[in-house]
Amino acid sequence: MNLPDGQTDSRRGVLARMDTRVKLLLALGLLPLLISLQGVASLALALALSAALLVWARRPTRQIFYRLAYANIFFVFLFAALSLTYPAKELGEWHFLSLDGVRLACGIALKGNAMLLVLLSLVASSSVPELAGALQRLRVPQKLVLLLTYTYRQVFIIAEEMDRMRQSAAARCFRPGLRLHVYRTFGYLLAQSLVRSLDRGQRIHEAMLMRGFVGRFPHLQTSGRVGVLEICLGGLLLGLGLGLVVLDRMVVS
Repeated sequence: MNLPDGQTDSRRGVLARMDTRVKLLLALGLLPLLISLQGVASLALALALSAALLVWARRPTRQIFYRLAYANIFFVFLFAALSLTYPAKELGEWHFLSLDGVRLACGIALKGNAMLLVLLSLVASSSVPELAGALQRLRVPQKLVLLLTYTYRQVFIIAEEMDRMRQSAAARCFRPGLRLHVYRTFGYLLAQSLVRSLDRGQRIHEAMLMRGFVGRFPHLQTSGRVGVLEICLGGLLLGLGLGLVVLDRMVVS
């Protein structure tokens, strides 16, 4: 089975090697707790704990940095908008900045980064086949499991198809610009990509039926039992999350 980011099983951290079902349930439990936090101090502590989870999972540093950088571009614009337009007390000598707007923007940025780190540590540390198998064993509707599996595969196929058509258009000296011909060409490319994707999907479905496909992937159902250590570790992390919520309520009140 392919591992995420090309990692071998020996290079994955303890958290990444946990049963995928435990990681999914743990993420579903931690994210609402992070959303409920309000104080900046509690959010900063939650961000530090989320970063510790990421280190524990031993995810590739460069990829994590790029993903966080892309996400924080949005938070930079949000900080600028809220600090300049939020109606509240001014920030000292910086009369054009709103103190409450700065606090709100910092809280949103801390909360968003903490949630993203939790997802990168728990969910993104598993491959798509592992996630699909865990969802199937958690009794998630089979159609959703199939949708996840097929979408992951078909997205890359559609991207390759679009790249081939883009290269074909470039070979015919096509140059994008603000012209009606350009918009019409882009429309043709998009429509052709959708039609080819539909045709390919039908052929794939027919090929799977010929190989005895009955709506389920048997290899996704095979899994060992969840270990006691994994359950204890998940309970410990949820306990830390609940402790953060209690601490946040005490500080805010």
